[in-house]
Amino acid sequence: MQRLFISDLHLSADHPRLVRGFVDLVKASIGHVHELYILGDWFETWIGDDDDAAWLNDITTPLAQLHQSGCRIVVVHGNRDFLLGSAFLARFGGELCADVIWLDTPIQRIRLEHGDALCTDDVKYQAFRSMSRDPAWQQGMLSQPLEQRRQIAQLMRMQSQMNAANTPENIMDVNATAVAEALHDADVLLHGHTHRPLTHHLPQGKQRVVLGDWREHLGEAVIARQTDDQPVVLELWQF
Repeated sequence: MQRLFISDLHLSADHPRLVRGFVDLVKASIGHVHELYILGDWFETWIGDDDDAAWLNDITTPLAQLHQSGCRIVVVHGNRDFLLGSAFLARFGGELCADVIWLDTPIQRIRLEHGDALCTDDVKYQAFRSMSRDPAWQQGMLSQPLEQRRQIAQLMRMQSQMNAANTPENIMDVNATAVAEALHDADVLLHGHTHRPLTHHLPQGKQRVVLGDWREHLGEAVIARQTDDQPVVLELWQF
């Protein structure tokens, strides 16, 4: 069984090269990959499953083909697409899973997540995360007209960029205690969010494997693969 792990694609109509890169990866996976895990920030913003943007069809059509080939497609919320719902995923047979996924393989126990919950030093972001995951807040957002939600998403994205520019990088990175707790019952912690791809070798033979963000100007992304009898390995996907 081959598993493919990706995150932080930040897809949008404004970045067609990223969309093409993702579609190419999906098409190349048909008949080869048995499980695809999209670990958050699949989209730059997500305003609701009723989004009628035509470019989304370019994504769902090959994903449906991948699913029909026998591949399980699993999606986790990130900090950009927390309004993503099961209705959109039903268009291609995808599954929306909890914030943390456990994989038990013959050689490793792997914990999967987006990674934002590990950045506990970023108190301002954690407050936003708590608010944006609240069902009542989400329902209030989704009750707004589609065009108004687009405007709100744009404002939220601008605010996020301002906050990131004014927050020290070490604050936006993972907290060591949070990582240790996440790895308590795992051999490998696999996540994205920080845009700092690397395999960290930790005490007791444990690993923290960080996926990369998709970089349009370079046409590349750091993704990961794993098979039952082999460990998780990072690789460069070029598009």
